[in-house]
Order: sequence, then structure tokens, then C-alpha cells
Amino acid sequence: MSQPFKPSSRQKGLVQVTIARLPAGAEIVAAFDADEAGRLLVEVIRETAASVACVAGRSDLVFKAQLPVKEGEDWNQVLQTAVFRLDDSTRTGSNWPCQTASR
Repeated sequence: MSQPFKPSSRQKGLVQVTIARLPAGAEIVAAFDADEAGRLLVEVIRETAASVACVAGRSDLVFKAQLPVKEGEDWNQVLQTAVFRLDDSTRTGSNWPCQTASR
């Protein structure tokens, strides 16, 4: 069994810095292949975005994940045929778990 791609701590740090510098109301879209590695990367980006939002008080950020409809599909091929699915169930913004009712 092969090991899916796992970002290094340096790569995660670069993503954190990039997210922290996004303008107010920015939307973070994690678009990866519909496979185990793609889903892992979506979770890495989701967790990183949530961490930055909590630490920096960025409740204005919105997170979305986009994966092709069919398991195993390559994202670039799907974009070329313009058939994709948007998973809005991952929206965050005011729903970051670190936020309190007083915010």
C-alpha cells in the first residue's frame, strides 16, 4: 500500500503565512483529486486554515473544498471538461470552532 502525499512542516508553514495575509473576506478553496491523497490534502488545508483563523482572529475567512465527482478522477482533467462538484458543507467563516458567542 502506498503512502499518500503528506506536506512537510515547511510547506504547512508557507500555507499558514499565505492564509494569514489574505484580504478580509477571502475564500480559501482546496481543490484536489478525488482520491485518498486529495482528501488528505483537503484536511491539511482545512486544519491549517482553522488554526490561522483561531490564532489571528480571522473569522472572516471562508473555506471550501472542491473534489471531482467520481472517485479517482484527476482534477485537471475534470476542469478541462468543466464537470465538478462544489462541497459547500465545509464552509467555515463564523463557524470556526475557536470562536465564542461574544464575537
